[in-house]
Amino acid sequence: MQSLSLKKKELVEMLNIVEEACEEYGISPFVGTPIPPCLDGLRDYKFLLKEGCMAGKGLHCAIDPSGGLKVCNHSPTVLGNCIESDPKELYETSEYVRGFKELRYTPKMCEGCSKLEKCKGGCREAAHVLFGDIKAPDPVFCL
Repeated sequence: MQSLSLKKKELVEMLNIVEEACEEYGISPFVGTPIPPCLDGLRDYKFLLKEGCMAGKGLHCAIDPSGGLKVCNHSPTVLGNCIESDPKELYETSEYVRGFKELRYTPKMCEGCSKLEKCKGGCREAAHVLFGDIKAPDPVFCL
């Protein structure tokens, strides 16, 4: 799986292209996969990377084809089934979601960071899927 990831240079190049398109066309996109603002080599983007992980903020979730509710499209964890239960109730009563709100999944390297409240240590679910540990570093740190 790691072999399919962008190299750091490719990631920066891609973000620069998108940033230029935002400027040119006057759009402000939402980047669904958070990229930690402390990642070396990233410039201060005007349009991109303004929000960190949305999991647990009540603003974002995903529903898989079978009705499974997840905190995001990257998550392997199904909170419950939206066809059988009220999605709002599933989300609001989930201990798993509460863990995101309370920053329980923070990687050790991010503890004490002034940007943690917004960033949440990058993409927790990408770390979960790739490394099998939701508290592992965001995979972009391995670029």
